[in-house]
Amino acid sequence: MCIRIDSARNIGYITPQDELSVERGKELVQAFLEHEHFQPDMASVWDLSYVDVTDWDRSAMIAFGKWLTGFSQQRGKAQTVLIAPSDSTYGLARMLENWGDLDNYALEVVRTPEEADEWLRAQGF
Repeated sequence: MCIRIDSARNIGYITPQDELSVERGKELVQAFLEHEHFQPDMASVWDLSYVDVTDWDRSAMIAFGKWLTGFSQQRGKAQTVLIAPSDSTYGLARMLENWGDLDNYALEVVRTPEEADEWLRAQGF
């Protein structure tokens, strides 16, 4: 797992490289929020290129989305991009994106790092 902060652009990059269960996803969110360079309203890019999310299903995705809403004060206006190159990961990520409009949360699902950067630049990052 790697968390890298680009302070100049105010973006955090999270690249899990192992199992990504719901519990592991929660650990990564916590680690990002506790990172010494984390700032509220920081954008985040989750690169899911190296993980298998086949254990996730619709109910797990909804539970994870609800859990994320508990961080709105600490997180600020969240701008998150999920890079999901595989079809299965992309489909699950789209479920989270379409789960509902979360207050203070903008989520985009893309296939490539270039698409992620393009979206972030459009958001002012």
